[in-house]
Amino acid sequence: MEASTLPEVPVHCRLPNSLTDDDQKCQNCREPGAKMVCGNCKVADIGSLSTRYCSRDCQKAHWQEHKKICNARRRFTRAIRVLNTIWEAFAELTYVNRVMVTGKTNRVIHTTLIGQNKALDHGGWTGESIFPGFSQDVLGGNQDDDVKQAILQDIGGNNGNDVVTTGLGLIKSLLTPVCSDITEIRFKAKGCALVVEVGGSPNLDAHVILHAQTQSGEEFCIDFTGARFGWEEKMYPWRTFAQHRAESLDSRLALGGTNLHKALIMETHPSDQSYRAAYDLRWEIAQDVVKSITAFFSEKKINAWLFMSQANSTFPSQSDELVSKAIMAIHDSIRQLTVERGIGRWYVEVQPTRFSLRVLRDEELARKMKKVWLSQKQVDKVRLRFAHLPKRRMEKACLDKLSDMVLKRWAKYMYCQHG
Repeated sequence: MEASTLPEVPVHCRLPNSLTDDDQKCQNCREPGAKMVCGNCKVADIGSLSTRYCSRDCQKAHWQEHKKICNARRRFTRAIRVLNTIWEAFAELTYVNRVMVTGKTNRVIHTTLIGQNKALDHGGWTGESIFPGFSQDVLGGNQDDDVKQAILQDIGGNNGNDVVTTGLGLIKSLLTPVCSDITEIRFKAKGCALVVEVGGSPNLDAHVILHAQTQSGEEFCIDFTGARFGWEEKMYPWRTFAQHRAESLDSRLALGGTNLHKALIMETHPSDQSYRAAYDLRWEIAQDVVKSITAFFSEKKINAWLFMSQANSTFPSQSDELVSKAIMAIHDSIRQLTVERGIGRWYVEVQPTRFSLRVLRDEELARKMKKVWLSQKQVDKVRLRFAHLPKRRMEKACLDKLSDMVLKRWAKYMYCQHG
């Protein structure tokens, strides 16, 4: 789909108040133009949510009716903030996909693959981690944060589905305890402020959000990956989603349904080895984060519901501590995988007729590969040696030389092991 053929509908990076159920009226006497807002449940960052009053007297008179809604909203929005902060860090630190932004036309972000000749990719010959972290180089000189977030949540996030698959444990740990019901909604998007073009066209059809009901009965859309469409809100009233974000609804699944479907597809239709390995390793990292959250709650002798119910005076510092421990768990898990266990690293499988860029999963093979990998300096030297040749001849010469070097190192290693 070209930029010129994107649906011509109202486009909002952030929905105006008129579309978020804020009618500017006092919730007690219904007088218009109310300026006072309940500070306990006000939301202005992850979305827009306000309960308005025209005076303190009206607020006091309405409190018994509002109390249940207010406390449920506060727990709910706190959980979303915490989970979103952890998820954004996870997406950036475990970013794997190798693309680069080549430009932006109107609302379309154009991308291209980095190093399409995978066998010549340095990472496979030197054993680089598949988790180097998101690099600004991916943005191709574009410094806009909305472009970065779109790439992270689209290409890096499996078309926006990653949070309900890889991140499912986080949702169950932090969000489920403060909701009375959560379901997954797969839909086709409209009103996109941005789209990411991959392989010639953007994908508007496979986005998944959460339909959540708070413990007071209010219904909201939760969209942790809406940044892939340039959307800033992480939550907004359900009616708003149905009217202004969804072109059509594809399916409704119980929480975890998308993950089960994906697991079934991956078992019955084997995918590229490196894709499957990266998926499994990211899942393992996410589980380590969930364990760190569980340990944090156990240490504090508290559960998620009570944690999100804390007083305004104590919650910010406690929230910061939890997020810090979760992000540290991501770093620790990546280090354990790639440094201590030696897996989660690229390697080139040299075969008689072809070269395959693969991801290490086996710790025994990882120990052997440490003796075989080349240094970055060695790879650069080979590329420089044949740089004067026409492209195809250069690539073949590099591959032949690099594979010869690796095979010789492998033979030397085997000789040292067995004599």
